[in-house]
Amino acid sequence: MRVFLAVDLNSEVRGRLAELERELRPLARRARWVRPEGLHLTLRFFGEASAEAVDTLASSLAEAFRGLPAFALRFRGFGVFPDRRKPRVLCVGVPEPPPALFELQSRAEAVARARGFPPEPRRFDPHLTVARFREPEKGIESILSLVEDRDFGGTEIEEVILFESRLSPAGSSYQRLRSFPLRPLRPLSPVG
Repeated sequence: MRVFLAVDLNSEVRGRLAELERELRPLARRARWVRPEGLHLTLRFFGEASAEAVDTLASSLAEAFRGLPAFALRFRGFGVFPDRRKPRVLCVGVPEPPPALFELQSRAEAVARARGFPPEPRRFDPHLTVARFREPEKGIESILSLVEDRDFGGTEIEEVILFESRLSPAGSSYQRLRSFPLRPLRPLSPVG
C-alpha cells in the first residue's frame, strides 16, 4: 500500500478552498483540482509498504509523537511549484509555520530513515496542493494576481494521520489508517 503522513484541515478552511476552486476553475482550464475532502498538508510521503511495515511504522510514529503539543496553522497566499514559468502545482501557503510543525516533520523523517525508507530529497516546505497541471498553464500570472495574498483561515492541529493513498482513474482517495493525538493546549487561566 502507498502511505503518507499528514495533518488534516477543518471544514472552514476546506469550504474556503472549495470556493477558490469554483472561482479559478474557469481561468485554470488545464488544472486537475484536488477534491476538498482530499486536501491535507503532507508531512512525509513514505511510498509503497507492506501491511507489516506499516504496522511497525505506525508504532514508531506513535512513540515519536508522544507528548508533542497541539498547535494552530494559518493558510494564506497562493503560489506555484516549481516556478512561474513552468507551473506544475498550484498551492496555498503557510506563511508563518510554527516550530511544532517542523518538529513533527523532523521526527517523521527520523522514523522513516530508521525504518529503512529512503531519505526525503527535498527540503520540507509546508503547503496545501490544490491543483496540478499536466501541461503548463499560460495565464498563471493573472490567476496568481487574484489570490496571491488571500487568507484561507486557520485550523487547530490536534492529531497527525497516517493515510493510505489509493489511485484510480477518478483520482486519488485517502483512507485513514491511524491517527496520533497531540497533547491538547491548555487554555490560559483568567487574569484577575
